[in-house]
Amino acid sequence: MRRCVSVILFTCIFIFTSSYSHWTAVDSQYCPVMNTSGIRCVNRTLNSTLCTKEETMEGVNLKAIEVPVYSQNPWYLVGYSSGLEWKSYSCVKSPFVNSSGSTVHRKLLMRFAKTSSNAWDVDVLVKLQIAPCTITVNVTRTCQLARYTKVQPQYVLLSYNWDSFVLSEPLKSVEEQPLCSLWAKEPYKKAVPMSTYNYFLRLCKDPKNASYPASCE
Repeated sequence: MRRCVSVILFTCIFIFTSSYSHWTAVDSQYCPVMNTSGIRCVNRTLNSTLCTKEETMEGVNLKAIEVPVYSQNPWYLVGYSSGLEWKSYSCVKSPFVNSSGSTVHRKLLMRFAKTSSNAWDVDVLVKLQIAPCTITVNVTRTCQLARYTKVQPQYVLLSYNWDSFVLSEPLKSVEEQPLCSLWAKEPYKKAVPMSTYNYFLRLCKDPKNASYPASCE
């Protein structure tokens, strides 16, 4: 059996499964999205099958949100910590495949920097586990995934709203900034909202880039 070879890329495990949500808010159809020090507790907005009961948000001005359509949203890698950069790749994208309960399947598409066509050179299936009301995302390591990325078994959702999010490697200490990746939906891949971008700049180690490369279009 051939051994899997781990190769450093971006902190690529995305999320992915994000959806429409305001920074504070949800109506009675959804579990709450809580904003505390840049970290959000997200239930139904991450996966519509996870909410089992309603939770209250005393003193918070609730607003209606749009029906979640996260399951059909592709996410684009628009920024990352310099320690995660690999110049062999120029474009990274993650489209949704399917979901069942707390399990979400997405693809990780990557294009080599020297590729002249619009074809994707790497197409890897990723299996994600998202527990209710949590900021952690568990990733199933596979031979193919380990071959193209230095995947971690768990990631932390540092900041999230309906159009973009910041994903980091597990936090080792309060003093140490984590390595992160910044992801955005199609309409925001060239101009990430400042709310998310500011979290990326302040919380992550050596952040760089904040838009999807024009050469990837």
